[in-house]
Amino acid sequence: PDKALRGLVDLDGLLTIFERDFFAVQDGMAFQLQTVAEFSDGVVGATGRDVPDCDKPFVDVVMRIYQSREYLSRNYGRPNAKITFFGENKVPRRFSEMPGLRIPQRTFFLALRNLVENSIKYTKRDAQPQIDFGWTVQNGTLAFDVVDQGIGIDPADTASLFREGFRARNALREATRGNGLGLCVSKRGLQAYDGDLLYVGPNNRGQGAVFRILIPTS
Repeated sequence: PDKALRGLVDLDGLLTIFERDFFAVQDGMAFQLQTVAEFSDGVVGATGRDVPDCDKPFVDVVMRIYQSREYLSRNYGRPNAKITFFGENKVPRRFSEMPGLRIPQRTFFLALRNLVENSIKYTKRDAQPQIDFGWTVQNGTLAFDVVDQGIGIDPADTASLFREGFRARNALREATRGNGLGLCVSKRGLQAYDGDLLYVGPNNRGQGAVFRILIPTS
């Protein structure tokens, strides 16, 4: 009985991992297909078809992406990514109280997922990806920051970051796969709902990159 019980516990653990990875892969496939579909549709064409209503952005977007970090790390051959919230390992109550947003859930998901995936794949191969989420609201607009410790962006490339098909030269040197559409599509999608995606600069250590998602609140 003890051996059987241990076997059931091990099986339950494996099923939990499988379930988490299955949904992460499912999200990833949807993300890639959506990126291509949004690009071919010109993104702006989506306006009017999707209800601009994301009532629970923390649960429906942020936590979904947080839970996919292990899969994304393995997919790009990086040590398991660490995501913090306002610099804290545990989710502070303030973070879970994000307001509703006047944007389709999928549009916010597309933008945040792209930034997190970039943060992971553009981290040195032997380093653990470090990503921090933070947000503030000013004048009816949510500013959601994604701060990483990756390879950063060459200052000469910043003007072209959101151009269709553009890939930064340090990304090319790292020989990391990509199609150069993610940032462009994410920015267009946000702008279709009066939001935006901005590159702020390196982090406060002068390394990595800080991107800011701007979205009107409900």
